[in-house]
Amino acid sequence: MINKLRNLFQSRKAAEEFPERRHRVYASEEGVTVWPPRGPRQQMPWDALSRVVIRSTALGMAAENVFWHLSGGAGEIVIPNEAEGTNDLLVWLQRLPDWDANAVIAAMSSTADEQFVCWERP
Repeated sequence: MINKLRNLFQSRKAAEEFPERRHRVYASEEGVTVWPPRGPRQQMPWDALSRVVIRSTALGMAAENVFWHLSGGAGEIVIPNEAEGTNDLLVWLQRLPDWDANAVIAAMSSTADEQFVCWERP
């Protein structure tokens, strides 16, 4: 019982310290769905996706400094890298033809304000 309460408190504390963790991402055969902490659910079907960019900032560890930008006919979805579900999102994105894994590595290593194009529809 005490462990359950401790885990609950720690997850709430983490969400308060890192509000970007309140974003939830779900990727499936249909596409990507994001539930931001405020505002409506956002969706990007795979067939509408035209570009994936990772943006890094110079903020460092003081704040979220890596963001996924999914662009397409349905607009753009911006997902903080600390959002719940980004690991699963990456698994799905890596299935895209000509996915640039080196761009992902460079983005995750960056400490500057930069953009890394990981994929563009031909």
